[in-house]
Amino acid sequence: MKKRTVLKNQPVRLPILSTIVIAHLLDYYKVDGIYWGIFITLYSIYWIVAIAVKWNDKYVDLDDYLKKNDE
Repeated sequence: MKKRTVLKNQPVRLPILSTIVIAHLLDYYKVDGIYWGIFITLYSIYWIVAIAVKWNDKYVDLDDYLKKNDE
């Protein structure tokens, strides 16, 4: 997998809020078990991909970069 270059001081972008909202909506509308299974399967894959992308990030600190260019 290709490494992405990201800034060091940026917040982590994991699908926490969307997981909570969709699970709450499925529970609120009392959907059948098949839809829960589809949700759990797809979001498990989504979480695995999100963690794998996060694992392969290459962090860059802008402060160090700016200090090197000022000299």
